[in-house]
Amino acid sequence: MYGESFQGGSSYTMQRGGYGARGQQSHRGKGPSGYTRSDERIRETVCEALTEDHNIDASHIDVTVKNGEVVLSGTVDDRMQKRMAEDCVEQLPGVKDVQNQLRVTSDRKTSGKEVTTKEPESQMGQPMGQDKRHRA
Repeated sequence: MYGESFQGGSSYTMQRGGYGARGQQSHRGKGPSGYTRSDERIRETVCEALTEDHNIDASHIDVTVKNGEVVLSGTVDDRMQKRMAEDCVEQLPGVKDVQNQLRVTSDRKTSGKEVTTKEPESQMGQPMGQDKRHRA
């Protein structure tokens, strides 16, 4: 019915594909002057989104929010989950910026032994062999 809310927009607007009654572009997401979503509400939304994403194991992810800036910390199993967690969060309402401090850990079996590896933050993004410890 006209005027009923569905995810922040009227059903009439939603039926018309994001355009208003006179074919004008939708103003969905443009809140009242001075309105800011609270950090606690943003955190709750972020946690729910990470929990509901089928591709992300968020059981070792910590979420903090300050002034709309989200910090993701903790560990995930692979680089894809790290990227997907950031992508999932950055499009949420109220999120101004995302600092992705997630570390990648992976369990690998090597010669029958289970080894847990972490990529040191100091080496992230450096080409192989650039670490001072490995130079001759």
